[in-house]
Amino acid sequence: DIISFTVLNQDDDPIQGVTARSSDKRTARSDSKGKIHLVARNRGKTTEITLTKPGYIETKTSVKVVAGDNILPQPVRMQAMNVRIQVLDQLTKRPIPNIRIKVKGITGEIYTTDDHFQTLFDMELNKSYDISLSDRSKNYLAKDIKEHITSNGQLIQVLLEPKPRFINVEFTDDKNRKLEGVKTRLQTDKLQFQDSDRNGVVQYKVYADSSYHLTYE
Repeated sequence: DIISFTVLNQDDDPIQGVTARSSDKRTARSDSKGKIHLVARNRGKTTEITLTKPGYIETKTSVKVVAGDNILPQPVRMQAMNVRIQVLDQLTKRPIPNIRIKVKGITGEIYTTDDHFQTLFDMELNKSYDISLSDRSKNYLAKDIKEHITSNGQLIQVLLEPKPRFINVEFTDDKNRKLEGVKTRLQTDKLQFQDSDRNGVVQYKVYADSSYHLTYE
């Protein structure tokens, strides 16, 4: 006995490579036209069929098996997963274009654009993924994250730190002697405090295109 049906997406396009697994442990895969032919061994009983493919939500259907061909009158539709990622500047909270995104175990890579969100393909519910982000222009520090996919429509938001620069400020007296213990304060969106070391130097981490105000006493 054979169970036959077609698997389509929500746009009525056939889906190739869908794995069908029956409750009696038979398996088959859809062809380029989305057609699946599955052997059934439980004539007279209801067979449950589970359909899976990375990037789609697991879908179930069932059929009561009769002798010969069991052709489902309607196609089975699978809903595509919609997992999005948003990559933002840690300081400005603005989207960053041209960031390379690579998901371990998934072929290919994507790059962020000026759009606020990018779609991650071939994700599956209830699985965890290692995601690497890097900037080809080297303006941002690379970052690795691990995300667990818990829902369709999930949004992954990532903050990337701009590549920092370091400034050294040296304090001396009127005789050019190094001054240790000078209290300094660097102000931007948050305050940073440092005392000069024995060489009269303080070092602060700063970022390009940002304004800072340094005070000392």
